[in-house]
Amino acid sequence: MNKLSYKIEVKQNDPYPLLELVLNDEVEQQTIEPYPLELSVQQDGSFPILNCTCGEWGCGGYWVDVKHDGDKIIWENIRTHMGKSVDRLHAKTPIIFSKPEYTETVKKVLQELENHDHLKKGYNDEKDYYQKNDKFYWDGFSAND
Repeated sequence: MNKLSYKIEVKQNDPYPLLELVLNDEVEQQTIEPYPLELSVQQDGSFPILNCTCGEWGCGGYWVDVKHDGDKIIWENIRTHMGKSVDRLHAKTPIIFSKPEYTETVKKVLQELENHDHLKKGYNDEKDYYQKNDKFYWDGFSAND
């Protein structure tokens, strides 16, 4: 089983904290989009969970194809919006997590948002957009692959 975790990093001279992905105790060069991550606990689907640390979706935003299988949550594929599969993490897909541990980590991520106004605002904006439009803000985004 793989281990999902996170790290909050506040860079010098930057007022906005990063919610960085930690996979198997390795800090990845990806940030976590909290609302899509939350949805990945609830259902199978394709979710824009990972983004570049610069914050620009077009720079390195990735969709994760998630499948629930009994007591496991599986990241079956990581891809650009245009559908190109990528293996840019320390673990190769499929990445298999224990559902209870994954769920607990996501719960902690959501609790952590309360301590960081910028992250909380981003979460709320994502959630509001999704609930009003039945799609993610990034749907239809055109990127150069």
